[in-house]
Amino acid sequence: MSRLQEDAEALLRTEAAPLCVADPPNGAGVDMFLVGGEIVYISEAKGSQSLRDRLLRKHVSGDDNHACQRAFKEQFLDQVLRREHIKANAYARWLEVL
Repeated sequence: MSRLQEDAEALLRTEAAPLCVADPPNGAGVDMFLVGGEIVYISEAKGSQSLRDRLLRKHVSGDDNHACQRAFKEQFLDQVLRREHIKANAYARWLEVL
């Protein structure tokens, strides 16, 4: 089995955490954004961007052009309401990759 396949399977085995209480590490890795149990977005955190930064700053509080913000933009035109909805309804999985 390849390292990529091993990492993908490990990511899918991790417990999904609600973003409102998620506590991702400050390291590099891969994250998965879920809404209603469906995978909405998968991204990689590398370099100066940690998993914590991507999940808590970009996914939740990102600008309107971020994929997770765009997913709810039509439903929640007000950015504050949209961010609150994401915090309350979105989940994340992550895998720190060294």
